[in-house]
Amino acid sequence: MRKITSLLMCSLFAVGASAQDWTPNVSSSTATMQVTAARATSVTAATAATDNDHWYILTQKRNGESAAYDAGDGQTLKRQSTTYTPSYFNTKKAAENTDFLVRFITTDNGAYNIQFANGRYVTNDLKSGSTPGKYKFYAINGNSTGDFGWNLSSDGADYKNIVDNNGAGYTLAFWGSGEVKKIGGNNDWFIYPVTFSEEAPLTITYNVVIDGKTVATGTSTQFSGTPAALPAALQNAYCTYTFSNATVDAEHTTIIATATVSNLPFQFSENAATAQWYKLQLRPGYKNSYLCADIEQMRGHEKFYNTAEYKWAFVGNPYAVKVINKLTGDEAVLAYEGNIQVNRPGSTIKLMQESSMTWILDKNNNGFTLRATENPACYLHNREPNIATCSVSEWGGVATDGGSTFKVEAVDTEDNYNTQLIDEFSGWFDVETEPAFDVYFSLPMETYTALGTQYTHLKETCTSEEYDHFAEEFHEFLKYPETGYYFLKSVAGSQYGYISGDGVKIYGNAAKTGVNTVVYLEKKIHEGYVFYTIKIQDKYVNRATNSAIVSMSDTPIYYYPEIQKPGVVALTANPDDAFSYLHSGAGQGYALVGWEAKAPASQWTVEDATSFDVALHAVDGKSYATFCAPFGVTVAETKANTLGMNESKTRVILNEIAEIPANTGVLLVNENGAATATVTIKADAAATFAGNALVGTLAPHAKEAGDLFLGNSEGVVGFYDWAGTSLAPNRAYIPAATAAGVRALLFDNTTTGVNAATLENASQKVFDLQGRRVQKAQKGLYIVNGKKVVF
Repeated sequence: MRKITSLLMCSLFAVGASAQDWTPNVSSSTATMQVTAARATSVTAATAATDNDHWYILTQKRNGESAAYDAGDGQTLKRQSTTYTPSYFNTKKAAENTDFLVRFITTDNGAYNIQFANGRYVTNDLKSGSTPGKYKFYAINGNSTGDFGWNLSSDGADYKNIVDNNGAGYTLAFWGSGEVKKIGGNNDWFIYPVTFSEEAPLTITYNVVIDGKTVATGTSTQFSGTPAALPAALQNAYCTYTFSNATVDAEHTTIIATATVSNLPFQFSENAATAQWYKLQLRPGYKNSYLCADIEQMRGHEKFYNTAEYKWAFVGNPYAVKVINKLTGDEAVLAYEGNIQVNRPGSTIKLMQESSMTWILDKNNNGFTLRATENPACYLHNREPNIATCSVSEWGGVATDGGSTFKVEAVDTEDNYNTQLIDEFSGWFDVETEPAFDVYFSLPMETYTALGTQYTHLKETCTSEEYDHFAEEFHEFLKYPETGYYFLKSVAGSQYGYISGDGVKIYGNAAKTGVNTVVYLEKKIHEGYVFYTIKIQDKYVNRATNSAIVSMSDTPIYYYPEIQKPGVVALTANPDDAFSYLHSGAGQGYALVGWEAKAPASQWTVEDATSFDVALHAVDGKSYATFCAPFGVTVAETKANTLGMNESKTRVILNEIAEIPANTGVLLVNENGAATATVTIKADAAATFAGNALVGTLAPHAKEAGDLFLGNSEGVVGFYDWAGTSLAPNRAYIPAATAAGVRALLFDNTTTGVNAATLENASQKVFDLQGRRVQKAQKGLYIVNGKKVVF
């Protein structure tokens, strides 16, 4: 059986060889490659075209070590993905990897032609081709560590362009010139000697054993007589190994690797009863890093409390780590449901009962990581603040990323909930001035007094049961708005939120209430948490994001009221986003944007919406307005009228109604000329009427030809054609289809009737046949704009 060996450390040079005449032949099609684990510390040049003893795998480690290769004739050389490490090529077919095998052929003054096993050369522009370039390949600063510089060279004595690479998957390129003197950068290259063998490799099974128990099993393809070497996938950074056989051979194809565990970041426990507990951070140094027990969705928290929910222990060994919590003991572990999700957003992590899921312990630069046993390329990861898995395919640097890095610190077994109690409730009870009582998001005075006494006692020491009882009683009596109509008032400036006239934005600087400041809050309770949809003018307030102006939505968006202090809340549709709170942005004209909860302009009080005023327009001792609201109302001391018309459209009747149903257009008439009408919300308002000619608006109405609008032409109040283009929300008009060609409907400031007349527009004048101007055309012949018109 033929075996070809490599002369690794010798320096044989074929000075003056004609490299272009060399045709490589890397043994037969069945030859396999043996790649040394250690990189070469010097270059051994090939001595002849048939010299198969001096081939190498050429690599660079920027962003993960991988092999350089011939990307095709005339193409620039590239680096493969990090899968193609030197060990990848071990036992692979030589004939199938000729694009990766390189050898060095000496030319002038020690410079080299670099040839691939496919016969092509590295040209002088870093491409693959038939004409070889001339390069220097030398130990950086004369080191013996296998770090090489690589330069284009004209005669072997100079250092021209430096060969550089930015990372796995990138093409090679020139960058600067001169001798490379720095190890570890983009210009640091390695070579691994390769030999070929016709001998068939053996399949070796490795069993990793800890304390007499097999914890991992895998296979490796090796040649007989080579040292036992645990496959990389079975190695753990916290273990060293002793092999049952030092070398592999046909008689020993199963090898026991006995692991010795050392330098652990924590102590393994047998169970919860005897556990050493730790506070656990994932993405340490960031705001939300402490892990707290959650059976729905694990999240990072800003603070650690000396309570069972924040204490964790580790059961098992580095190959199979169960992570348990003190609150649930051995009954639950950190886990995910179903198959692991490789793509973003990964698998949701939570405390799961009746799960036996384990994780693989591994090191990174700043702590340790936990990888999924189902797919070791997936890591437990803090997505700020949700805890989920993150895969290498999603983020190539996940293994060393801070979001995958754990930090632990041992804590006492005994719990005390007093610190958590103080943090959560000191703003209520450790205050000099008592809070406002009997307002929304506050407490009744009697309850406040009773809880204050309990709080003073529990500040010293507090058990889990005492804390739970106190918190439950507090939230039971906390006054939340029920579903209904309210005003939102900004703490900054004490001004109200309202929807803009275009129906697109919400602002936070209304000095007084009005129909467009009324919000409908619909209360929802989910797993004990209270949420609200916020609706204005039958549109939902959309979710807020950092600094972006908040829009309106047809889809319900649920907002969580985060109490900032008694009676004051910040509203967010995404509690995990610190900049998602409704904020009256002074820099955006007080339009609502997303921002932090702590800002006063992000804090709101909630008031009952019972009534508000509507402006009326005075004409000859009376006052008028059209009106429409998305909720039912009544009007005090002002008549609300629907509008009826006879079949011939010559007479209009105003029908007074006591209550105005939601979305109903009406004409308001005050007989005393009042400047405003007081409107009271009555959600169940109802009225009986038929054929209302008025159509109400909740959003701007773009005028259509033939629409009639309330107006005043030289003291005559009526519905007219109009030169404007859009009617504001919360008004009413007569649509063209109802007016049916009538260009104006006039009435005499009473609610008894209206006489009809056809005009081009409201400013035109009507005369009788004697030339006298008339205010109201009766039946007969008249002159309009010089033309005879019959009424």
